[in-house]
Amino acid sequence: MEEACGLWRFAGEEVSKASMGPVPAKHLLPVPRPDAEVVSMLTSGLTASIALEKAGKLSSGEVVLVTAAAGGTGQFAVQVLKNEFPKGVDIIYESVGGDMFNLCLNALAVYGRLVVIGMVSQAGFFLNHYSRFWNEHINRLFDLYSSGKLKVAVDPRKFLGLAAVADAVEHLHSGQSLGKVVVCMDPAFAQQAARL
Repeated sequence: MEEACGLWRFAGEEVSKASMGPVPAKHLLPVPRPDAEVVSMLTSGLTASIALEKAGKLSSGEVVLVTAAAGGTGQFAVQVLKNEFPKGVDIIYESVGGDMFNLCLNALAVYGRLVVIGMVSQAGFFLNHYSRFWNEHINRLFDLYSSGKLKVAVDPRKFLGLAAVADAVEHLHSGQSLGKVVVCMDPAFAQQAARL
């Protein structure tokens, strides 16, 4: 939540300070642990898990392509799909847009599904529409993470405090980030979280 021009921005919505107050329990999601890896699962993990299972209707044995999973090599992977998967790809989890979207569309198998992520202003998967699945999926993700079956990449560079937000965004857009870029707003919490 950030303050901007006398308004608060929360989950993409602007609200005045006067309208802030208690939040109904149905809108809260318990967090198993407040460390960067678990917090990263709240948006990215939930989006991937729910989008593939509910929107993509993923089932065993299907071929899935995730664009941007390997950064700049995503386009190369799509271009060689016809050689690797001549019948096409069953599900494509697409988050790049533009030319990549068109390449992906052409790589779909008959009855394939294209799940568009991160283009809320246009079309695509919107996590808030699937809020009834959040608890189930965050628990599943946390169990997988706790058992070592799920790896959560968090960029090793530390960003502390509100003043570091601009640097974190610049680092994210530099192409040099490795995993989720996290800004810890409370340096005292960062020291405490290291002991969890």
